[in-house]
Amino acid sequence: MDVWKFFKAVFQRTNKNWKLILVEFVSTLIMVPIILLGIIIPVILIVIPAATSGYEVEDFIPFIVHNLVFILVGFLIFLIFLLASLVLWAFVSGGVRASLLENILKEKKFEFNTFIANGKKFFGRIVGLWALTGLIFFAIFIILGGLGTLIFFLCFSLYETSEVGAILIGVLSGFIIFIVYFVTAFLLGVFLTIANTYLIVEDAEVIPSMKGSIRFIKKYPGHTFLVVLFLFLIAFGVAFAYNLITIPVTMIPYVGAMFSFILAPVQMGINLYLALFSITAYFILYLWKKEKISSDFQTSTVPEKTM
Repeated sequence: MDVWKFFKAVFQRTNKNWKLILVEFVSTLIMVPIILLGIIIPVILIVIPAATSGYEVEDFIPFIVHNLVFILVGFLIFLIFLLASLVLWAFVSGGVRASLLENILKEKKFEFNTFIANGKKFFGRIVGLWALTGLIFFAIFIILGGLGTLIFFLCFSLYETSEVGAILIGVLSGFIIFIVYFVTAFLLGVFLTIANTYLIVEDAEVIPSMKGSIRFIKKYPGHTFLVVLFLFLIAFGVAFAYNLITIPVTMIPYVGAMFSFILAPVQMGINLYLALFSITAYFILYLWKKEKISSDFQTSTVPEKTM
């Protein structure tokens, strides 16, 4: 794979779809208040009464019992707003990815009505994919957490007879568990990204998308992780350059706070551009490997009647 040609095509394709960044920007502005309301309302219902009633630490359990209804209502409100933000972002994600695919294969320009139709078509499957992947990650977290707890009690029992041995076992085991957790999270992230791509390109259901993602990564591990590596380096380089330019000003008392506030939309725009750039890279990689675009990474090879 010609890496320079690949990322040049990704850059050009991302720039052609700049309207999708505006859509994501507006969607983020809508989603932030939803998330904040989901946090603020439970705080008003639970935290403020606890803080103003003079409860001590030992009164924590009685407080929960006496205010169980408010706590359950607050938790339910939090879940509702969390689900609303998840559905909104899945809707936007489906619309953005499907619009991007149509642009790559058909050179079709962004149309709002088409975006809405694509969002409606894919958001349910995307939510299902995210939910299943989240459950897998949660299960792995519970398993590793349980293993860590067992090791903790083992080290605790060994501490009286061998302090050095207990400490060494604890540190080494903790390090290994951390590495396993980090690698697992990384692999699940790559898996989910390819599964999202597979779901849109192949118009597949959730389980076939997950299986298709595994098959793709197993068949093309080199190019898949090469793209992941370069995307990480690009994102790191952009973040480093941005901080190098802005930190000297943001460190100035008073002026820095105002400057940081003014730059917040700029930073959000940069992050959204990098996100679309990454999505485009994975789409082009997948389409190239599936021979739906040519080796120049730009020309569709799919007959018009099949698209």
